[in-house]
Amino acid sequence: MKIDPDIEGMKSISPMYKMRMQEKRNLIGRRGTTPDHIINEAASKFYVTVEEILGSSRIGAAVRARHWAIHEMKKRTGWSAVDIGDYMGRDHTTVLWVIKKMECLKNSTREIEGMH
Repeated sequence: MKIDPDIEGMKSISPMYKMRMQEKRNLIGRRGTTPDHIINEAASKFYVTVEEILGSSRIGAAVRARHWAIHEMKKRTGWSAVDIGDYMGRDHTTVLWVIKKMECLKNSTREIEGMH
């Protein structure tokens, strides 16, 4: 599923913000990866919809997919937390928290795997 939110339908958002978001959608990150591609990859990997990832769903699979997508966007596009937050409809502090959480999970998984 391709992401195509109705940026024009956002009445309470300034025209400058709408233009900036549209420009971000067209950016390509490092290695030719777009944020849309990462969101679609997360939806497929975690068996959820794009709408669940971008929405406010607190269902476990949607949250894991959202966190994975945020972490991958930071890693693969090099975007700032503010840019990722704007793109995902989240505050930049939420993005920073997710990235920190995912790094901790990755490190603890490596430690557990090293014990066997």
